Amino acid sequence: MLKCGLLRAVVVSVSLIFVGTLPVLAQQPSQNWVSCNNEGGAVARDVQISACTAIITSRGENSKNLALAYNNRGLAYYKNGDDDHAIADFNQSINLNAQNPAVFINVGNAYNEAGRYDNAITSFNNAIMINPKLADAFIGRGNAKIAQGQYDLAATDFDQAIAIDPKSVVAFDGRGTAYTREGKYDQAIADYTQAISLDPKSAASITDRGNVYLLKQDNDHAIADYTQAIGVNPQYAPAFFYRALVYGRKNDLEHSIADYTEAIRIDPQYAAAYHNRSFLYLRKGDYDRTIADLDQAIHLAPKDVSSYTSRCWARVFFGRDLQAAVPDCDQSVNVARDSNAYQNRCDLNYKLQQFDGAITDCTEALTLNPKSAGALFVRGLAKRKKGDPSADADIAAAKALQADVDLQYASYGIK
Repeated sequence: MLKCGLLRAVVVSVSLIFVGTLPVLAQQPSQNWVSCNNEGGAVARDVQISACTAIITSRGENSKNLALAYNNRGLAYYKNGDDDHAIADFNQSINLNAQNPAVFINVGNAYNEAGRYDNAITSFNNAIMINPKLADAFIGRGNAKIAQGQYDLAATDFDQAIAIDPKSVVAFDGRGTAYTREGKYDQAIADYTQAISLDPKSAASITDRGNVYLLKQDNDHAIADYTQAIGVNPQYAPAFFYRALVYGRKNDLEHSIADYTEAIRIDPQYAAAYHNRSFLYLRKGDYDRTIADLDQAIHLAPKDVSSYTSRCWARVFFGRDLQAAVPDCDQSVNVARDSNAYQNRCDLNYKLQQFDGAITDCTEALTLNPKSAGALFVRGLAKRKKGDPSADADIAAAKALQADVDLQYASYGIK
């Protein structure tokens, strides 16, 4: 029984389109304007921000030029990951010149990045009202609707984008994502295949198609796509990550560990790769590497409760550092409040000989999942330790649900 959920659900990537700078000024530009426009990314973003700021504070420009400077500074903030400043600048640009749909698309994409999807949709609607022939506006609105779970409406937006621009790789990718989320896997594969035919070097599109095969349990086609993506771009970490996941599913632990390790080498901030690799080390019986990977996953993503749940269970599973598991199990219960979290803490309490706590936690786990054979079994064992005559009924009920539950828990050192 997988206790900690270390193999994450596949999340198919959503590509975001970003519109470039507005047209440069008609007159001979100053050095500040050259840096503020930053055509081709010729200067660093901080230099671009400083140049645009100098123009904005100079008080010598008309409203359209100021709108351009605010938009360009917003672009630099956006690319730096500073969504709040980007949104403020884009909106200031719109206040100065509300007739340029590109700025509405820019602010819509920034709202998407910030998770403000209603604002994003409003911005894309404004862009479409100004110019209904901009595929980027429909793509951005489709992305926002995917994030809101409106997959059918998102697919309709990508339909519109494709009608405007039949060669838009991002539009086919986006519709493929919407179809994937709807469970329309064959249609998703067709869209990703079209995106790949338009751009055979798109490692993201190839990986996304592999993810659909992964969801379809078609491991061989998934591995083939991830391998193809790696061939196109050997530095594309998600292809290694998902291929590792498939190898783990196939019980090929060595290839799976190697791929997670490569994903981490490419992207040392890849918390999910550390998390998933820890489960493989657990299966190999390597306690130290299991805990080291979970420590790193928690360091990189301290708000991800699943890593605390996993580290709690790893210590229970190996029967080591049990007192250190207490705060992790508590964190898991306090945040997740699901059956699995209570079950893990029940098991920990049993190993710590805190039998009242084990009974309480297993009872809570059963409230959330009445068919949990593990919770019934461990509660029965804890009751037996306390001389409770209802213990045998719990153990019998557990075995009725899972005949080998006693052997399974014996392998965890719980008997």
